[in-house]
Amino acid sequence: MSELTESSAKTLANLIKSKQVSCLEVMQAHLDRIAEVNPRINALVQVLPPELALQQARVADAIVRRDSASCGKLHGVPASIKDGRKVKGFMST
Repeated sequence: MSELTESSAKTLANLIKSKQVSCLEVMQAHLDRIAEVNPRINALVQVLPPELALQQARVADAIVRRDSASCGKLHGVPASIKDGRKVKGFMST
């Protein structure tokens, strides 16, 4: 769903918090877009394995179901991190 991959982080966070979309739906949309575009442009040099990303989205959804008011401002919103930053399990260039 291009609307999920073209929306701002704030919009996605509001949709997730209001339970209009799930973290899982948002993550799957982003993973699908990465699979479609990244082979051509190679913008992402390393990606979290999709199974792990989807599992993390399921955990985030469980938190939203329990108490969406306690979620952080960007809870459930996928993010990329520049490879110049140290992140456990990822290469840093």
